Amino acid sequence: SSGANTKKTRSRVHVHSSAGCATEEVDHVRAFVEFAQTRPQCVGVTWLEGRECDCSAPPGFEMEPTLRAVLERCGTSTLYKHQNEAIKAARAGRSVVVATPTASGKSMCYVVPIFEEIMRDTKSKSKALLMFPLKALANDQFKKMQRYVLAAQELKKEIEAASDYRGAVDLKKLERLANVKIAVC
Repeated sequence: SSGANTKKTRSRVHVHSSAGCATEEVDHVRAFVEFAQTRPQCVGVTWLEGRECDCSAPPGFEMEPTLRAVLERCGTSTLYKHQNEAIKAARAGRSVVVATPTASGKSMCYVVPIFEEIMRDTKSKSKALLMFPLKALANDQFKKMQRYVLAAQELKKEIEAASDYRGAVDLKKLERLANVKIAVC
């Protein structure tokens, strides 16, 4: 708080115990909360049990194998239900609004359809313009999307080096994704 007439506030910490978190991450959170409890600003701590994630897909939902391989390379092996539904709606040409908490994977709801279209476009004419209200958010999303393009480039090099590769990855689609140019204006 700032200003002469402000009064001090006390904080409450609410922690979600995630069932899927690594033990090391949970230990760090517990250590932080234990430290926060020693501070006079902390008046209470409530531990909330985590919920199981819903990774169910709508009927007929399929992921293009080449894009799936790139996403898995970046640590995304499954999508949440809201991501699957948003992607399916975007593929159908419907407008989509996704309102979920921070770090819930909203960006995948538009990254997947954009990359799918780029991979389908044999004439390399696809373009996407993403507008963000904050420069920091634009830079964050740039880094995420660039990570997928770099993963596509690495996967492409590995496949080209393996003379006996017979996987499900379509090399032409992978090349289109590996050649994506991303910029922040």
